[in-house]
Order: sequence, then C-alpha cells, then structure tokens
Amino acid sequence: MSSRIFSPLNIIYILSLVTLFAAVFGVVPREFIFIPAVLILGYMLVAPHQNGLLLFVRFIPFFFALPLTQGFDNFNLWRIAIILLFAKWILSGRNLDEIVASLQWNNLRNLWNSARAEVLGSALFALAFISLFVAQDISTGVKRIIYFANLTLLFVIVRGLVRRENGYVQKLTNNFVVSGMVAVVVGFGQWISTYFLPVWIFHYWWGQIVSLNMYGQQWANIVTNFGNTWFSYSGGGLRLRMFSLFPDSHTFPLYLLMVLPFLFLFIYDAKRTLTKWERRLAWFGFLALHLALILSGTRGIWAGIIFPAVALGTAWFFMPYTRVYGKKVALSIGAFILMFPFAWAILMLPQFQDDNVPSHNVFFTRIGSLIDTSETSNQGRIAIWRSTLKSIAHNPALGIGIGNYPVVLDQNISATRMGASAHNLYLQVASEMGIPAAIIFIWFLWEVFARAWRFAQKPSYNTLTGLFAFAIIFSFIWILGYSLTDAALFDERAFLGFLVFIGVLLGITRQNEIKNPKPQ
Repeated sequence: MSSRIFSPLNIIYILSLVTLFAAVFGVVPREFIFIPAVLILGYMLVAPHQNGLLLFVRFIPFFFALPLTQGFDNFNLWRIAIILLFAKWILSGRNLDEIVASLQWNNLRNLWNSARAEVLGSALFALAFISLFVAQDISTGVKRIIYFANLTLLFVIVRGLVRRENGYVQKLTNNFVVSGMVAVVVGFGQWISTYFLPVWIFHYWWGQIVSLNMYGQQWANIVTNFGNTWFSYSGGGLRLRMFSLFPDSHTFPLYLLMVLPFLFLFIYDAKRTLTKWERRLAWFGFLALHLALILSGTRGIWAGIIFPAVALGTAWFFMPYTRVYGKKVALSIGAFILMFPFAWAILMLPQFQDDNVPSHNVFFTRIGSLIDTSETSNQGRIAIWRSTLKSIAHNPALGIGIGNYPVVLDQNISATRMGASAHNLYLQVASEMGIPAAIIFIWFLWEVFARAWRFAQKPSYNTLTGLFAFAIIFSFIWILGYSLTDAALFDERAFLGFLVFIGVLLGITRQNEIKNPKPQ
C-alpha cells in the first residue's frame, strides 16, 4: 500500500499541486509556477506515456498559463503536455504503422462502419476549414481550428490506449475521479473563503491575484473589469457561486458531470478492496459532488437533470432489463434532490450581508427564475437566440466562420475571449459553420450515444461494464440537455474532460476491457 501511495506519479502530482497553489494564491512569486510545469513535463518525458496520460488527466482542472514574457503570459501548459504525450504515444509500439495502414484505400472503405463517430468528427474539421472562406476574421478562425486540433489529440491518445491496454480503463477511472474530487475540495475552499471576506476584497483577490497567476493578465483584466460568472444576482441579492479554480461557474459543473460515470465505476467495482471507511468516503464524495453541482448556481445544470430523469424513467418502464443499472444510476437523481435542502440550509448563513437581502430569498428566487422569462438573464438569452437564428437564416450554408460568433451580435471579435456565445451549443455550431455542420455535429453526438447504448445491450448486461455504459448515457444526456442553454462545453477544461469521456467510451471495443464482476 505504501509503495502505491508514494509512487512517482503521486509524488509528482502532490508536489506540483502544492507549488502551483503557492504561486496561484500569491504565497510565492508567479515565476515559481515554472516549478510544477517542469515537474509535470519532466515526468511525462521520462515516464511511460501510459503514466504520463494519467498525470495529465489528474491535472485537467488545474492546468495553468505560463508567464513566458510580460506581453505573452497566457499560453496554457496543457497545449505543450498534449503534444508531448502524443509524440510519445505515436512513436511507441505499432501506433504509427496502424495510422498509416488506416489511410490505405482498402481500410478507408470500411472506416465508416468501424469508426463512424471519428469520421463525422473529421468532417466537422473539414467544414470548419471551409467556413474560413466567409469569416470576417480569418486569423481568429484559424486559431480556433488549431485550438480544437490541439485538444483532439487527447481523444486520440485516450481511445488508442483504452483499445490496446487491458485494464487501462480502471487506471483512467481512478485518476479521473481524483481530478474531480480534488476540484470539488478546492471548490468548497474557494466558496467558504467568502464567508470571511467582504465581496469587494474577494473580487479583487480572485481577479488580480488568483486569476492573474492562474490564467494571465488578459484574463485577469476581463474578469475584474468587464464581467465574470462568479456571482448570482437574484431577488436583489448577491451570492457567490462555487467554481473551484475553473475560469467560470459553468465549466466547473460540466466537468463534474463527466467525472460522475467514472465515480460510479469506482464505487461499484466489486474487485476493489475498499475498507468500510474508504467506501463511506467514496459515497461522501458522491454526495459532495452533487452538492457542488447545486452550489455552482448554474440553473441550466439544475434544469438539465430533467432530461436524464425522463430517459431513465422511460427505460425503467419500457426496457425492464435496464433496471439493474437504473436503480443504481438513479442514486444520482436522489442525491441531487437530497442536496437541495442542504444547499438551502448552507445559504441561510450570512455571506454578503451588505445587500440586506436574506439568503433564503436569493436561493428561492434563483430557483423560480428558471421559468421566469422576464428575468434579466433569461431575457438576454432569448434575445441572443433570436439574433443567432436570424444569422443562421441569412448564412445557412457556411455560417459566419468558425470563431467569429461575436459578429452575430455586432460585437468585436475579441468578445469571444470575454465569453460571447450563442448560449446554446447547437446554435453556436450552426451560426459559425452552417446548418450542414450542425447536422453533422448532432449526428456525431448521436453516434456517441448509440455506441454507449449498444455497449449497454451486450449479453453480459448484468455487469459492471453495463453499469458504466448506462452511467455514461445518464451523464451524456444531462450534458446535452444543459447545452441547450449554454455553449460552455467548448471551453478548454470542459472539453478536455469531454474528450476523456468519449475517448474511453469509443475506445472500448471488447467486452473484457472492463472486468465483469456482478454488481453488489
């Protein structure tokens, strides 16, 4: 046990986190942030690429910008780390030979049947390039394509390792769960700190110290001077949301939804020899994750649970064989509902009392605003949707160019950095790249869903494998439902988590990729 605790991976992870937090919270100068950068990249360079990926997955919520120069201090470490991992992965084993062989004509003819989701993803990249012909700002569009290409390397690595390495799903599961649980712990620390600080002190501290050290001066200026999603405004009251070290309060709960299926797998893995207290700790983390979803204050997440709940109820009545999974996955709905009274009780405590609005009024007003079309935020979304639909009607074939969404709202292209979006994932794709791209994007999401569903239909459905597939379906529907009100999935941390999420799913091609003990 001690050898596993003090493994090189754990030592590097802990040392990197400690030095990172010291730099981010201003204990030491920002330049000290190069220490965790050297530790992370050094480990990935020396260790096998399989272990390097595990460290990468752990660090997704905490990847930070490098202060390379005074004017260029926002280049994020994950970009370098992915390229390094991809280079090691592609040069190891038969990976390069397999890629070359897959491009031969006799294999291309069978590619549609064997890798339909991957083909659709490639088609989206092709349409993104084509949309540059109508882009007002081509350079921004090119940067956006490079951004997605850089991110997609993670999917290629995850899918490849899961396909080839027996037992690697469990390793990824353990490390993905660690990333989510540490993010939740940091989130509670970030949120609790406001009970000891006036709102203006927190705003300056998180903007000009934490955000600056974590993401660079440009982002610090945006969240300090132009706007952020740190606070919810309801009933005339001001309350802080939980967002951990994520850039905003929308990507944080999205990431937790991607961790959720892996947490199910971790808890129900019958071969894991957890002690009674370890099992209790795992269930406590399960409840804490759902409480964090609520305290993020993201109403789309609150309302989005309706979609998987309806899907689960439908499966329960019309597909009885799924009940063996459904009764376990339904624990997530129960935990989410159970945590609402706890959230209300917590928010009854004084936070920012200078607004003279009782906390319970803010909480219930926030819930009521879900269906209040006169609420300011809802009115803004409706106005944005109308403008987006008009833009799609005027530019149905190619959109207005990838990365150029601010044009729809008659804003400067730089507004993309400030969070300008369609507040709807599907409208975002249609407005930037056209209706054909939106159709292919939805088709891609359907193929991912269908792969999970087929996996849950295997003859050995009464297994841990089926539960994992069913939990993925549950979270996937929740994420897609939430995406009707936001396009936060394309933010880097959320998208990195999503690539791990679908990379594991699409990489599982054999039934024994996950061992199949009977659920307890």
